Amino acid sequence: MARQSNGVLFCLDREDVLKAHDGGVVLAPVVAVLCNEVSNFELISTSNQLYLEFASSSLWPGHGFTATYHFEPVLEMNADLMAKLTDTGPAVSATRSNCDIKISSDMHKQGQIFSPGFPVGYLSSTKCRYEFQATGKERIRIVFTYFNLATKSNKEVAKECNGEDSVTPYISVDGRWEKLESFCGTVTPKPVLSNGPRLVLEFTSFNSSKGSGGFRAEYKFVKDFAVRSGKQLSEYPCAFRYTWQEAMSGNIHSPNFPGLYPRDTECHYFFHGAVHQKIKVHFHFFDIEGIHPCDTATDSDYVEFFNFMTKDEAKMYTRHCGQLDPFDIVVDRRFFRVTFRSNDRLDGHGFNATYHFIDVKHTRKVYPPAIADHTTRSVSDLYMLTEAPTVRSLTLTNSKCIRMKTRGFP
Repeated sequence: MARQSNGVLFCLDREDVLKAHDGGVVLAPVVAVLCNEVSNFELISTSNQLYLEFASSSLWPGHGFTATYHFEPVLEMNADLMAKLTDTGPAVSATRSNCDIKISSDMHKQGQIFSPGFPVGYLSSTKCRYEFQATGKERIRIVFTYFNLATKSNKEVAKECNGEDSVTPYISVDGRWEKLESFCGTVTPKPVLSNGPRLVLEFTSFNSSKGSGGFRAEYKFVKDFAVRSGKQLSEYPCAFRYTWQEAMSGNIHSPNFPGLYPRDTECHYFFHGAVHQKIKVHFHFFDIEGIHPCDTATDSDYVEFFNFMTKDEAKMYTRHCGQLDPFDIVVDRRFFRVTFRSNDRLDGHGFNATYHFIDVKHTRKVYPPAIADHTTRSVSDLYMLTEAPTVRSLTLTNSKCIRMKTRGFP
């Protein structure tokens, strides 16, 4: 596909895109929009149909795309897996095969996972792998509800998890598994959200739990990127609409907030106000990985603001990234768009903000009846003319305009 030349990474305005619809028709929900340069991107449909739509209308040449496809059987829940998911009895054997679990959204959309032997305790030298596979627009979200792992230092949080009992999430980046971060100690980790259809959690113990219960977590296959406000739009992978009719104020946040936002993610927040309204967004928390000016040269994630739908007609505000103090964005138009974009490099905790649709008093100037020479009027013929200074001659009879000349016209 054509290479972006101006540093804008998001695909909303791109002329050359590849759209993937989760179904057999173009009206099926969009699960992915690809542009720029992408490699090793994986899609898994929710059914036996997937619709790919390629569009190219730019003046720049591109090399296009190539992909492989597979028809795979639907995974089903079996008795052994059900036992592993529900067994909270004595500790299992310290061999990997006894605690490895594969969970597909075809089986369950949500459930719980536990460390071996939870809540009694786990054995030393144990390694368990929890592998998740989503379909369509789904992402995997892990929320820890209990976390108590043994540590050598007996501290709530170890500075480094090297040599400590830990839980480590892995995501797929460019076809390889990459570690997000490791969790150890007794402080409950923040939620984890996958960047695509696959996620792996790996539990490793070096010591006996010595009374530590281990961990318990809830998993859920979500389509809303863990964004808890607005109306999600099916024509985009990640987009939400906010209107004044639904709420004059509310909250928006980055995907998975307050946990780390997912990599390689593009989300849009559309605000639609009424006539004579402006929009104010106040950012209470802002942690977007990057360095000013937040462009491709600095490999930065960013948040960007527009007062029109497309960049060609929009006023584009300065990109924002890094760790910023609270700030406001005020738009004097009835439409506003916030775009969040992350790359495949590093992570941040995202942003949390409140929005307000603000009514603006609309005042119109009323000019004197005698606007120019030779102008006649009656009491019933008084009009409010917003651009009266441009009027050269106006004759009113029975409230109907007979002749009108304006500056610049014959």
